[in-house]
Amino acid sequence: MAQIKVLDSLVADMIAAGEVVERPASVVKELAENAIDAGAGKITVEMKNGGVSFLRISDDGSGITAEDLPTAFLRHATSKIEHAEDLIAIGTLGFRGEALASIAAVSRVEVFTKPKEQQFGMYLSMKAGKIEDSHEAGCPDGTTFTVRDLFFNQPARMKFLKKDAAEAAAVQDVVIHLALGNPEVSFRLISDGKEKLHTPGDGNLKNCIYAIYGREYANQLVELQYTDAGVTVTGFCGTPAIARSTRSYQTFFVNGRLVKSRGMTATLEQAYQDGMMKGKYPFGVVLVSLERSLTDVNVHPAKLEVKFSNEKAVMSAIYWAVKNALYGATYQPEITLQEKKKEETPEPLEQEVMIPSVREKTEKPSFVPKWTEPVKKEVLPEIVEKKDDQRQPSLQQPVAEIKAEPSQQKETEQPKTVVTPTDENCEIRILGQLFQSYIVAERGEEMLLIDQHAAHERFLFEELLRQRESNHPITQTLLMPVVLDMTASDFAAVQEQLTFLSSVGFELEEFGDHAYRLTGAPISNEGQNAETLFWETYRAIQNAGDRGTTESELLYSIACHKALKANHNLHPREMEQMVKDVLNLPSTCPHGRPIVITMTKTMIEKQFKRIV
Repeated sequence: MAQIKVLDSLVADMIAAGEVVERPASVVKELAENAIDAGAGKITVEMKNGGVSFLRISDDGSGITAEDLPTAFLRHATSKIEHAEDLIAIGTLGFRGEALASIAAVSRVEVFTKPKEQQFGMYLSMKAGKIEDSHEAGCPDGTTFTVRDLFFNQPARMKFLKKDAAEAAAVQDVVIHLALGNPEVSFRLISDGKEKLHTPGDGNLKNCIYAIYGREYANQLVELQYTDAGVTVTGFCGTPAIARSTRSYQTFFVNGRLVKSRGMTATLEQAYQDGMMKGKYPFGVVLVSLERSLTDVNVHPAKLEVKFSNEKAVMSAIYWAVKNALYGATYQPEITLQEKKKEETPEPLEQEVMIPSVREKTEKPSFVPKWTEPVKKEVLPEIVEKKDDQRQPSLQQPVAEIKAEPSQQKETEQPKTVVTPTDENCEIRILGQLFQSYIVAERGEEMLLIDQHAAHERFLFEELLRQRESNHPITQTLLMPVVLDMTASDFAAVQEQLTFLSSVGFELEEFGDHAYRLTGAPISNEGQNAETLFWETYRAIQNAGDRGTTESELLYSIACHKALKANHNLHPREMEQMVKDVLNLPSTCPHGRPIVITMTKTMIEKQFKRIV
């Protein structure tokens, strides 16, 4: 049995660094938060190659004294707390005393620092956690950290870093969030010699938003100001005019600390639920303030999570802050100008449909989910009534399909009889839909239960796979290209997936900073417009994971994301087409779940004790 030993301090620091320092953005977050705690009014972040080879964070804060500088790099050395009671009401962004030791353990670090009251500053250099040089130096007030060759002594960690553009985007996201949470501090970001961001630092959050996101957003903001039960909510939310297809434009702070909270996200979106188009997410910079003793931020090393002693009061305050702000705003809701046309009775369908041979591929997707034309309605001036099944015909939807939409058929139309390709004398008779999730059919002396989601998922996957293997995706050129504005991190993620997106039918070209122009998109049989289809595909790729995901797994995720869900009512014609398609598919969905369950007449009669 191996002997139990106390780990060497350097090894312990490297282990701790795994929790605190994941990527260059982690270094920027920790050092910039230290600068804010030191009372800095200006913070400059410089990086090269996404911050992996070079990072410099400079501030004009209080600096570190010559006596404290070596101590600052020891584990659990901090000036921000001293007693256990201090953890109850933490008033600083940093407090663990782990950041500097963790950063120094996995990089080469240089520090210039000078308190305002001292004539000379100090210089210190470290490599892999060990001090190499330390002496007096002339330098400006404040502190400048230079971090080089991150993870140079941990090659395995380098494998988990993304491309330089993605790492640079992650750093930019950190700086943006810190700037939004601290508008009184001027932030400047320089990447590979180019200035990417510069906020005024005048304490005006709206001016900060303008500097980061531009005039389009700043002109569509609604101010938040609400207090209840000891919880104060301030900040800004956006009108539906600047709603986006991702949640990347939602930022939450608790007592000045950036937090990630599904509850806050859901509450913000719930306040918009009557006025937001499906698939769109509101813009918001929400700052929550409450007694520090009522929160616990000592939950995770990254300090992105927070617990509340009264979470219900916090969520209620956010909801009513946003709701009251929206109802007091004067934005114009989006109203469709199309009037509902009278239903036309199409030609009756043939009573018998011949199905092509098994595994034969069709030229295009062959069944269409139900689409209902929107009806113009009177609405409140601030909030537009939301209809989950409201969809517009798009440029990607063939004209012939729009004219023959199954939703325009008479609801009294009966399910049709389908002939199987294997035996023309053995018909499949569609009986109906069960639980709005399963198609019930009869074939000879068998009853078939077809999972509509699994069937549609497999169908979409096979179509995507066929296009991918043929290298000739079915793409429709858009008459009016769509400009896709996105955050730096989304832009970098799309950049990494350009080849894959092109292979499934998207045509994209860069269009200024952090934007792409969409000039072509796959033909959508769900009646989606090109922008919605792109963002749904992008979210599916993101949900599939990052490094190590195969192209097949990405196709699985896209197919699953786009497939019909359970609890979706199908028209008889849709069920008929789905049954035809099922006969040409493998027996399972891409995730391995069965598509069809078969029960013979004998099995059923045994259940009823007709056969012993």
